[in-house]
Amino acid sequence: MPESHSRSREVGGRKFKMQERFSTSSLGGVVRDISFSSDGSLVSCVGTNGLCVIFSLETLEDLTALDEVRAAVVARSLDGKSDRAKIFNYSLNDVSELAVARQFTEHTQSVEVMRFHPTRPLILSGGHDGDVYIRDFSQPDTKILWHIHDTFPIRSAAFHPTGEYVLVGTDHVVPRLINIQTGVTLTTPDALVSGNEEGHMKHAGGITSVGFSCDGRTLCTTSLDGSWILYDGVSGKAVHRVSDAHSSVPVTSVNYSRSGQILLTCGMDSTAKLWDLRRLASGSSTNKGTADVAAFGEPGKCNHRSIHAVFSHDESHVLMQDTSLLAIRAYSVFSEDASYTLTTEPPVIQRSIAVSPFSNVVVTGGDDSRLRVWTPSWLPS
Repeated sequence: MPESHSRSREVGGRKFKMQERFSTSSLGGVVRDISFSSDGSLVSCVGTNGLCVIFSLETLEDLTALDEVRAAVVARSLDGKSDRAKIFNYSLNDVSELAVARQFTEHTQSVEVMRFHPTRPLILSGGHDGDVYIRDFSQPDTKILWHIHDTFPIRSAAFHPTGEYVLVGTDHVVPRLINIQTGVTLTTPDALVSGNEEGHMKHAGGITSVGFSCDGRTLCTTSLDGSWILYDGVSGKAVHRVSDAHSSVPVTSVNYSRSGQILLTCGMDSTAKLWDLRRLASGSSTNKGTADVAAFGEPGKCNHRSIHAVFSHDESHVLMQDTSLLAIRAYSVFSEDASYTLTTEPPVIQRSIAVSPFSNVVVTGGDDSRLRVWTPSWLPS
């Protein structure tokens, strides 16, 4: 598909395309997870080599703009002998190094998740080694404030909106809710019941993703067993379970809308779905019923657990990878049609997506060990 068609979108009579504004130098490992800070100024990146990096998006944008001006000046120079590619390569490495705000190397295996604290300069990381760290990155001499070790690999984590608790998902069937002040791990009432007995709901497979609503009233977990479970944020009791949410294949990600009333899930059937939580009744059956209100993408078998879906900054679109993970497509939440596509040159599997909370900036990372920043570029009317 031509780039002009695959990356363009029309807004108010004007067209723009999402362009790759910048890509970092190689980080040395496959990028596993990306996240934005609550104010959108920082981006965290983790990979299979155990490296955890925090980039300053403001520094990156400033240096990239300066580099673009410099390249334009060189292009207009009279001699015409300047090697633009060489200049770009050198500036690529320089910008990557200068934009690094913090870097951590405590993990010994692949790091699967990294999340910013909602109100304080703290950041959480967890990986295959079962370790979960919370660090204070306000000063250059970053120190570990809190550390726990789990016997299962860490797959996902999320801070409570108050920042007092952390919800951790592992290869075990029970989520961990941890008080970061005391280190006490809380379990849901249903975790003490063996199997899915009448009146009790729990997963039958490892947990793949966890999330809190913006007000903390509910939390949700997804699992390899193809289900997602909604919990009460106060009592911790499971209030609804949807089995076979994505055609009996694993559900890989979950995200709440800002209102907390819409749930976005993604599965290995290569589709993303919106669920209206207002249509769920407490204690209802495990059937999905009428809560499934929209679906995006072409159904097909996906062999990657890395397929995820996220909301755009204004929640007008859903971004997710295709079956091969070689392209990221944005779908309108109103029409369910694809609006634009992000692809790299050459095509590389993109395993993680993050969207800025306040601007139309998309950050991706994948098998080429690079972080890519995508921004809109307005086209002539």
